Amino acid sequence: MKRILFVLFVCTLFITGCREESNDPKDKPPYEMSPQEFFDYRIKKSEIVDSRGHMYYLYESGHRMYNDYAFSIEHRKDCKACLDN
Repeated sequence: MKRILFVLFVCTLFITGCREESNDPKDKPPYEMSPQEFFDYRIKKSEIVDSRGHMYYLYESGHRMYNDYAFSIEHRKDCKACLDN
């Protein structure tokens, strides 16, 4: 029984210790970045229009369904629905 637990422990250490970080270029910046370069490199910007015609920016970073995901919504200053009123 002790032998089985030892083998399971060693296998667990081997599996978790051998995991490599992703080699995806988006995960590792090529050099030290300024805040604007970080924004341009890491954050995806989308434009959204809701059912009432209001216009928004959606900023996303990270990967959806993972702990590093974050988003922000900003109401556009040039929103046509607001400027028409």
